[in-house]
Amino acid sequence: MKKIFLFVLLLSCLSEPVLGGSISESVFEHAAPPAPAFELEDGGRMPLDRYAPAEYGATTGSAFRQAAWSLLVPGLAQHRMGHSLRSSIYFALEGMSWIAIGGFLYQGYNEETAFEDYAVALAGVAGTGLSDDYYELIGRYPSSDGPGGYNEYLLREARDLYYPDLDAMEAYYESNVITGDESWDWRTEKAMDLFNEMRHRSDTAYRRALYAFVFAMTMRVVSTADAVRLARSREQPVRNEISLGIEPRRDGIILSVGRQF
Repeated sequence: MKKIFLFVLLLSCLSEPVLGGSISESVFEHAAPPAPAFELEDGGRMPLDRYAPAEYGATTGSAFRQAAWSLLVPGLAQHRMGHSLRSSIYFALEGMSWIAIGGFLYQGYNEETAFEDYAVALAGVAGTGLSDDYYELIGRYPSSDGPGGYNEYLLREARDLYYPDLDAMEAYYESNVITGDESWDWRTEKAMDLFNEMRHRSDTAYRRALYAFVFAMTMRVVSTADAVRLARSREQPVRNEISLGIEPRRDGIILSVGRQF
């Protein structure tokens, strides 16, 4: 009869947040029940007031270690801590970021090679691999010499800056004039416009690659902060636990079981 009573009592404790009751003094004196406990797999016993679900007490390492994993690969720390949905999102964003970076770099390089070769073929530029300032310049003027060319503009600029000092005007012109291998002359205005379009596409692709890289680095910061927060929350004291209270009374005892949320 006593075993049946203890079994019912323990079952009621697990099914209700708070349970109150009384046991006769004679039963309490002659047959005090053992402290409620759970049997462990290794044969040991864990007291009821120390029990908590495994997912609340288990940790996979310090917050610093999880931060290091997230800096290496966003979502890796979340995966190691068992947050599969979070890690999948981070992995997907990381993969898309690097695919975008590679794709935009490839596009920018192809467009850059195209407009450099185009300038050689249709503007008479001596070669490829020249400075960005030079390619910007040949995209603004139809030629280096002649009417509407860069050198003509340079003469007007020297006059506006240094007139009536002829020596200063001549010195400015000679230091900035373009001649020889740096000369160019676009065959048609349409060819120059197409060159500028290719330069614009190349610059846009490189700029988008930079934006994608910044996004990838930002995701590392976000993932790291998220991993540290998750790791610290797992290392905090268990809150969702069951506690057992026993209060002696003259005619028996009051047994209470509570759970914190």
